[in-house]
Amino acid sequence: MSDREGAEFEMNLYYKSGVEFRRFDDMGKVSGMKTPTLESFFSLVLLFVR
Repeated sequence: MSDREGAEFEMNLYYKSGVEFRRFDDMGKVSGMKTPTLESFFSLVLLFVR
């Protein structure tokens, strides 16, 4: 992020909450974990649609 982009971001009223959210999100990541495909959830979705 450039200095200009950083300054623009900090003008957002909720930027501190956004940064905090990002930090919490990063703490929840498991290094090397493979993310399931969207298709792998299809059968589960169907259980709730019916």
